[in-house]
Amino acid sequence: MSKRQCAFPGCDQPGSKTCTGCGELGYCSKDHQIAHWKTHKTQCKQKHKTAGAARGEEIAVTWEDQQRINEFSRLNLRLQGVEEQLSTGRSTAANLEDAAGDIETLLDDDACKVRIGEVFWDVSNEEAEEFVKEKKKAQADKTAELQEQRTQIVKQMDVLKAMMYNKFGKQINLENADQTRD
Repeated sequence: MSKRQCAFPGCDQPGSKTCTGCGELGYCSKDHQIAHWKTHKTQCKQKHKTAGAARGEEIAVTWEDQQRINEFSRLNLRLQGVEEQLSTGRSTAANLEDAAGDIETLLDDDACKVRIGEVFWDVSNEEAEEFVKEKKKAQADKTAELQEQRTQIVKQMDVLKAMMYNKFGKQINLENADQTRD
């Protein structure tokens, strides 16, 4: 077992007295620990917060923390909206694929009708194919835009999750029912 050296700068004595805050640094005397405290306290306090969260102690929620939680909630609602739009878009794309297949199987050149609003218009098969092609392109563009929005929202949520889990540990749950935390 190796002996720890005193953490006080310039001291080469063994650090037999351990910092009770973090338990990581050793000091040869109480005087060296007190003298080194100004340098060590920020690291040691961060260890206290993390260790407290691990032991299940309650950690105070600051105004900044609450703002992060609120932002995470807003992003989560936006994500749910985007997911719903993507689901609707997948359904629309499948319907457009079915329509394109149905148009190709038609034997009569003037058997197509295109619905615009509440009205159906008689169109040729070529016009119907062009209409479906335009709708498919518009749907693909909208899907690509929604997927980009989803990616950006997830990135922002991941940053907020990391910050909040770092501070609160298991005392906070930022996962949906269908998600699991690493």
